[in-house]
Amino acid sequence: MPGLRKRSYRGVRTYLEARVITRGGLLRHPRFPRTDLVRYADAPHREARALVVLDPGAPAALIDRLRRDEHPGVRAWMADDPRLGVPRVIELLDDEELAAAAARNPNLPVGVMERGRRRAVGTTVPASPRRGAARRRHGGSVGSVRRRA
Repeated sequence: MPGLRKRSYRGVRTYLEARVITRGGLLRHPRFPRTDLVRYADAPHREARALVVLDPGAPAALIDRLRRDEHPGVRAWMADDPRLGVPRVIELLDDEELAAAAARNPNLPVGVMERGRRRAVGTTVPASPRRGAARRRHGGSVGSVRRRA
C-alpha cells in the first residue's frame, strides 16, 4: 500500500517540522502513524529517533539501544517503555537524568519502588495503605467516618 506509507510519512514530517507549543498533541491524534517508525532509529534528528518508541513493532533490542542515545530526550522516551527488561530499568534509576522516566516504567518491581520510597523519606517503616481507602470502599468519604447505629 504505497499510499498508506506516503500518508504515514507526511504525518511524521508534519510533527517533526512543527514549531508550535501544541505539536505534542499530534502524537495523541488517532491518525498519527504508529507503525514503520523503526526506520527513524538512525535519523540525524533526535525528535525522529524518539518516535521509535511509539511503534509497537519496534524490537526490545532497538529500544535498549536507543536508551543509550546521545541525546537525553531520546533516552528519557525509551526509559519508561515496557519493552525494556527489569535489569535495564533498575540500571536507569541510577542515572539522574533518567530516574524519573525509569520510575514510571511498568516493569519496575514493587520491591524496588518501596526501597526507593523509603530512601526518599528516610525511613524503614513499611508502606501503609492509602489513607481513607477503606472508608471509601465502605461508603464513607475521605473526610468522614461512618458511625455505626
